[in-house]
Amino acid sequence: MIHENNHPERLLICGLGSIGKRYLKLILEKWPNIKIGIFTSQQLSSIKDSFKIDFITDNLKESLKWKPNAVFICNPASLHIEYAIFFLKMNIPVLIEKPLGTGNENIKDFKIIEKLSKNCVALVGYVLRHEEEFKYLNNFLSNNKFGDITYGNFKCSSWLPDWRKNLNYTKSVSAKKKLGGGVLLELSHEIDLALSFLGKIDLIDAKLENSGKLNIDVEDKVYLFGKTETCKQIIINLDFCSKEKHRITYLKSKNGTIKWNLFDKYIDIKFLNQEKKRINFKKDPNIKYINQIEHFFNCINKRIKPICKIEDGIMVLDIVNRARRISNNYL
Repeated sequence: MIHENNHPERLLICGLGSIGKRYLKLILEKWPNIKIGIFTSQQLSSIKDSFKIDFITDNLKESLKWKPNAVFICNPASLHIEYAIFFLKMNIPVLIEKPLGTGNENIKDFKIIEKLSKNCVALVGYVLRHEEEFKYLNNFLSNNKFGDITYGNFKCSSWLPDWRKNLNYTKSVSAKKKLGGGVLLELSHEIDLALSFLGKIDLIDAKLENSGKLNIDVEDKVYLFGKTETCKQIIINLDFCSKEKHRITYLKSKNGTIKWNLFDKYIDIKFLNQEKKRINFKKDPNIKYINQIEHFFNCINKRIKPICKIEDGIMVLDIVNRARRISNNYL
């Protein structure tokens, strides 16, 4: 059941890690009429004391008795597809936090979830697609004045210990291979951006490395090199072992260049023989999440197609798996 204000009456959040709590806080703030259910293995009493919640369980089948109208899947990536299939089979729409999975799933499961998503809303949470800058660039590139992109560089560097200040990073999902950790999956947003802007990518080379700086058993540095028919050089450079933060998307065509600074929230566009144009955007870290939630609700209520479909999530995992096969030192 969809509420008259275009939102589900009952929303279940699976997993209450950092992203689950972020969604929970935004729902409570922006959609206070939604009844919230939580499925988690965490200590239930502490959650009840911290948030206004209508239903809590640590039993997946028990959550169905609460009759949720939509589900946010925010548990470790190793469980994403299993849980998504469980709810989609019950015809309950799902927003699956990225990545869609770990890439180690059975091919049969990918086919099942793809088929189920044809009849029930399933959205993959590559939230950068809901940035105002992404929308601006999509519109800008669609007018064809920029021309075919011939070079693409996607870089994201950060320091994993700074990600979650209240948690020992070595105990986080990001640092645990079996739960879908490692920089390749954790920062796969950039792979999704490359696919969004450039289309299907032929991966030529990949290097997955552990710098030794963090004392973890997953890769913390990744270099991917690829191409498309029109874009002859694509570089994706990811790490969470650098204390200097960078998040830059750089695109080049025969007509000019585009630089999108995702941390400082601006886009520079420069055509040949013209002055650089800078477009600044609001620095609000929640905008993209609010946009994504609204989009998910609109997909359910207005029957519009998800911006990021199950097929898109599978394409990212295909790049991930090819990178693992190519790299000789995959951990």
